[in-house]
Amino acid sequence: FPVPFSLYNTALSAKYIAGPSLGYAGFFLHHSYEVACVYTSDYLANARPLPQNKLQLVDQLIFSNLYVMRALEPHLLRPYEYGRCNVLNGQQKKDCILSQVEAIGSKKL
Repeated sequence: FPVPFSLYNTALSAKYIAGPSLGYAGFFLHHSYEVACVYTSDYLANARPLPQNKLQLVDQLIFSNLYVMRALEPHLLRPYEYGRCNVLNGQQKKDCILSQVEAIGSKKL
């Protein structure tokens, strides 16, 4: 599971960050499991019924016979999005809200 780089809300961070780095101001989104890289043969060998959501897929892969690892991927950019949490529920909604709070900006201002 690559760890994507999530961009801050540029409308807010523009006040504090100047120059060319503004377009890449953000943080690594460690609690995101939106992207998975799996060989088809590995997935088919360990597949159970198709999961209903991405968290079930994560559980399926982690508790399979596969070696699962996470790595930072600075070129996997996740743009700032607002309002997409409204259509989610449960743990996905909590993770989405946490992501939006973190994306407002750095805690070190």
